[in-house]
Amino acid sequence: MAYVPGTRLMQTLPLLFLACAASIGCSQEIPQRPSVVEPIEILVDSPAWNGVGDDEIVARAGDVAIPAWRVREAFSRADAGADPQEVLDSVLVEELLARKAVDGRGFVPERSVFERALASRYVEKKIVQEFQPQDVPEGMLKEMFALPQVWARFNHVDLYDVQDYQWICCSDPKSCDPAVFEECMNEGQAPMAAVRQMLEQDPPEVADMAIFAPEFKKRAYHLTYQEYSFAFDRKAGYQKGLTHIDSTLAEEVMKLSPGQFTSPVRSRFGWHIARLISHLPEASGDLQDPGVRLEIATFFMQRFRQDHFLNHLASLIGPNSLKLLQIYYENRPAPQGKPVYDVKLFYNALRDAAASEAEQKEQEPPLL
Repeated sequence: MAYVPGTRLMQTLPLLFLACAASIGCSQEIPQRPSVVEPIEILVDSPAWNGVGDDEIVARAGDVAIPAWRVREAFSRADAGADPQEVLDSVLVEELLARKAVDGRGFVPERSVFERALASRYVEKKIVQEFQPQDVPEGMLKEMFALPQVWARFNHVDLYDVQDYQWICCSDPKSCDPAVFEECMNEGQAPMAAVRQMLEQDPPEVADMAIFAPEFKKRAYHLTYQEYSFAFDRKAGYQKGLTHIDSTLAEEVMKLSPGQFTSPVRSRFGWHIARLISHLPEASGDLQDPGVRLEIATFFMQRFRQDHFLNHLASLIGPNSLKLLQIYYENRPAPQGKPVYDVKLFYNALRDAAASEAEQKEQEPPLL
């Protein structure tokens, strides 16, 4: 999961510029009035034209070097699978057009453009380049680690995701007629064995398992398909969480590697041919583990950078001046639509973390 902030950071750039003496960087002392920096003439044959810096030169347009970052930026805007040569050519065309637009010599940027560029460059340096995952403060990490869903990511029992072709003969073992159950099981044994052989010869992709169910049903007319997850505490020796499956089936599934199928397994409900999708081994971690710290810092880096930016802004202009932000945002139109978050939830870990002791009994509800 990754947190994608809105435009607040970039919207605040003008205010940040007013707080900075751009020619020498931002002072630690709060200035009485903003420093005035005159826009300079940017020549096409100077480093200021293309921002090469220490980056690798990947091409040249006349006497102007093209740094790698410009090509990477072009790739980020291009469609997936774009041809690298075409992307590089587009950068060269942009460069030549830009030079033509300034008559091949250079230009003096407008003050508004110049100020925004200075503030943007300052933010890139202070908030991105100089604030990497290893720089995230302890307090930010603790706040995020305290969230139940984050804690559960690093503290859980074994978690299994399963796909299951089933021949169900009894939905409730307590009320089924044993004779009817055995008759159904005998009828399904050969068809399910035939399905297992078909899976061995031509196993479908994980995403296609449900799609192939009607095809396999031609060989086993009572066949159904189900996906489920379960959690198993190896130290305690029993399943935990809200979903319990037949113990015999669970034992066979836990012997598999991801992608493998069981042979037809007889449970108290019927026949099963289970496929292990994924297995998340038991974990117990905290912030003393460098790997845990790095994963959290990397995962929530955009969120941490936004907080770091606001903290840094407050340190530059003083708490009282932050009241300007309220005025600034009041005069701006509301963003269109709802914020967008790219989130990945660890459903199994959440389920196990939220399960109460009363729900961890050995009662095994039927698979339907």
